[in-house]
Amino acid sequence: MPSGASRLNNAGRAGLVAFAAFVAIAYPLSGQTQSSKSEFWPELDVYLSLNEDSRLYLTYNGVRQSDLTDYADGEFGGFYDFFLLPMPGAKPRQHPNSPRYKFLMLRGGFEYSTTPPGSSKPSTQYIPVILIDARFRLPWHFLFVERNRGDLRVVNGVFSPVYRNRVRFERPFKAGRFELAPFAEAEAFYSAQAGEFNQFRYSAGLDWALTRRVILEPYYTRQHNVNISSANINAAGIKLELYFR
Repeated sequence: MPSGASRLNNAGRAGLVAFAAFVAIAYPLSGQTQSSKSEFWPELDVYLSLNEDSRLYLTYNGVRQSDLTDYADGEFGGFYDFFLLPMPGAKPRQHPNSPRYKFLMLRGGFEYSTTPPGSSKPSTQYIPVILIDARFRLPWHFLFVERNRGDLRVVNGVFSPVYRNRVRFERPFKAGRFELAPFAEAEAFYSAQAGEFNQFRYSAGLDWALTRRVILEPYYTRQHNVNISSANINAAGIKLELYFR
């Protein structure tokens, strides 16, 4: 009978197949002929460690239009993270985000999102959030992460829950005094109101640990919208993560 670690590694390898199948199926479904727009997504994340198994997480992110002259959206959030079990076979490193080597992460919290005054499509959202991350070690030092997230959104007073499933692959490595982790991920959004998966995101980027407390993450995202009047999105993003203990 295979050991627990072996079963988890097999699950991680199965994730590689699931990721390829997800992209192969979702991408054609999302490939409608509709206009696209370019955006810039800046984000600031602050993590405050409470102990080895829990932390507080605060975030702000914005959306700037292609001409970079104005914000189209802004979002604030506060969360509590709780970690369970070490990731089988992983060797923890000196990294700002040390919980990345835990097997499970549970997160609960709240986000608030609003458009600026005078927006052509005003929107205010109140979003209780619950999610769970599961991390697996793959051969050749790859990491596989599956995220299941529920957004209990209230948009302009209307309850519009969304389920989000994200799969991500990382390959951490040392480069001098830095630790780098190129990544690729895909995420599908299921709208309970529409009764279908109607948004798909495909992203690639780099997780760059600058110091023991700072991570910089530049990335590119392509968002396809299905049966939605909104244009598809090409977004360049940059995320600054600060860690405090």
